[in-house]
Amino acid sequence: MSTPAPTPPPSATPSASSTGPQGPFGPTHRGDKRTAGVICVAIAAALLLAYRAPSAEAVAAAQTPAVSDAEPFNLNAAMRLAGEQVPAEVESYYFFAFTDDKPASEEIAELGEKLVLAAAENDFLGISGPDAERNRRNLLGALAAHRDESLSGLTIIYVGPAVHATELTGAAKAAGAELRYVVYPAAKSPI
Repeated sequence: MSTPAPTPPPSATPSASSTGPQGPFGPTHRGDKRTAGVICVAIAAALLLAYRAPSAEAVAAAQTPAVSDAEPFNLNAAMRLAGEQVPAEVESYYFFAFTDDKPASEEIAELGEKLVLAAAENDFLGISGPDAERNRRNLLGALAAHRDESLSGLTIIYVGPAVHATELTGAAKAAGAELRYVVYPAAKSPI
């Protein structure tokens, strides 16, 4: 015959009030909270002391898409390169991208309208596209079509291969416009 184990008197049984607060895994101890707090403060201090803000150059490099000879034409990179030629105090400028497959006569007419508009406003006009030869022909055509109109006050920012610089600079000067030439690395023949 087995006898049940005697039950301890109520004063001998530990209670939540006599041992402190109960956590999900048993009684909690103030020492554990204090230790955890000290560890958190130490980690935060170490992170703050070790953190170095990135330089302005590093931030700009991380936000700027790289342009290399191995990459295909990147319109955003071309626009960024053109934008670097616009003074900081100028809030906006025109940009004409030859990206659609339109007839040359239509592209030349559209570009000519932008040339005249930007010249009337003494503004900047960036020009680029994935096919450098097409860009060159269209710009020459638009400048020739507006030869009798004064394009003075217009600053053209042409983003393309170095081989076209001399020809386009001369044509822009003959039309009364300034040309700022930005060399875009050859990625697709010739851009």
